Amino acid sequence: MRRLLFALILWSGTVSAFAEEGWIDVLQGKTLADFSDFWLDDGGKKEATFRLENGVMSLTGTPRGWLAIPGEYRNVSMKLECRFPDPNRFTNSGMLFRITGRGPTFLPPCVELQLQKERMGDLFSFHGFKMACPKERFTYHVKHVTAGDCCQVDHTRNCQLPDKPENWNQVEITLFEDWMIVRVNGQVVNWAYGIDNVPGKIAFQSEGGPMDFRNVLLKVEK
Repeated sequence: MRRLLFALILWSGTVSAFAEEGWIDVLQGKTLADFSDFWLDDGGKKEATFRLENGVMSLTGTPRGWLAIPGEYRNVSMKLECRFPDPNRFTNSGMLFRITGRGPTFLPPCVELQLQKERMGDLFSFHGFKMACPKERFTYHVKHVTAGDCCQVDHTRNCQLPDKPENWNQVEITLFEDWMIVRVNGQVVNWAYGIDNVPGKIAFQSEGGPMDFRNVLLKVEK
């Protein structure tokens, strides 16, 4: 009952996940040297896949891997803007939270916010990382070739992406204890619970297509 009431309150928008103070700009004033990286293949180099200029992070999507901000985090709020710079190309990217290790593939044990153009707002957890939601939106994949034992939580409603995908989308994430809430362009599109409540890295994912990020703000929640 506690989980249901919390979800309904967030769905209605009665509770704001964000305050005015305590936000950290993840990209502004940074260079790629401030971030750690991991690749599917040993030949991957962050300078070849990621570009960071004037507070805008651009990625090509290949090779597959991720770029992590400094530190490890458990309870956080994040808001960001992202876009698909080439609307004619397939883009599969995301944000990874609570990364607890490197895992056997380029996908680490963690929970992912999917930013693929056709499935923006979906949630995944990889390699045994726990997550739950009502059964009508939940799929469990056993021994997936890259994700291992993987949980999938489908978004609850259409995300209302702009008519032109090259325009900026606003995404807000609240990850608190075992809960995760996702808003896209001002509306709640997904939520899940039962998430492994452990600290871990937060990372930008490179997985098959170009994506731009800007105004990536992080707030640590107590």
